[in-house]
Amino acid sequence: MKIDLQEVSPALAEELLSGNVSNRPLSKHHVSFLADQIKAGAWQVTGDPVKISSAGRVLDGQHRLHAIIQSGIPVQVFIASDVPDEVFTVLDTGKVRSAKDVLGIENMKSPYDQAAVARTYLMYRDGTIRSKSRSYTNQEILDFCRANDVLYHVNMAQRFFHKGAPIQRTTIAFSSFLLYMIDAKYAGQFMDALCLGVNVRPGTAMCMLREKLTKAAMGRYDLSKWEIIALIIKAWNMDRSGGELPTMLIYNPDREDFPKAV
Repeated sequence: MKIDLQEVSPALAEELLSGNVSNRPLSKHHVSFLADQIKAGAWQVTGDPVKISSAGRVLDGQHRLHAIIQSGIPVQVFIASDVPDEVFTVLDTGKVRSAKDVLGIENMKSPYDQAAVARTYLMYRDGTIRSKSRSYTNQEILDFCRANDVLYHVNMAQRFFHKGAPIQRTTIAFSSFLLYMIDAKYAGQFMDALCLGVNVRPGTAMCMLREKLTKAAMGRYDLSKWEIIALIIKAWNMDRSGGELPTMLIYNPDREDFPKAV
């Protein structure tokens, strides 16, 4: 990687952006603000360079380059070239780059939902849901979504949500992803019952779960995302056990560990 101070003209800015196949969505407001600064002679050279990968991709600095084009005025800018492509997952460009941004740059569909499912599953897997003692990098979220078909469950969740499922779509997607890994056929039936009420029998754990979730959606219960996931897992385990019908379905985070699906 090398860094040089260069005069970047509108033509050069266009040339640099021509290799930019994808990036975070452009903020037109921010571009106009920077362009006005250039026109007013208030542009200042900072130590934060425009970063160009060895493949010619703009990893950081697209707003500055678009502002130069919009202003029509050349300015001095530090350019870092031959930057490794992997760097984009950890760049801070004034707005903190989120996992959603990183997945969007990779042209992954529904990046917000995919990132949410990946983060939730990693916390569940590592046992940090209650303590929140572990955070995950953008690269870890990206690697997980590359290695797993999270989008399948996100798309399923969106369909369930639009049909009136009593829980949020990212919770549906996480539950589907988790349970399909254990028993895909049974998980399909379970998710149909959970989200649409298909073949729900009175007195079962699923019946109790849907009643509780419906009341929570109406504001009669105050359930956090994690409490809802815990109840879903407990209902799954009860249904899979094939034992006696439960008398109640509760989760007390102060008295029990977060459940594991079996």
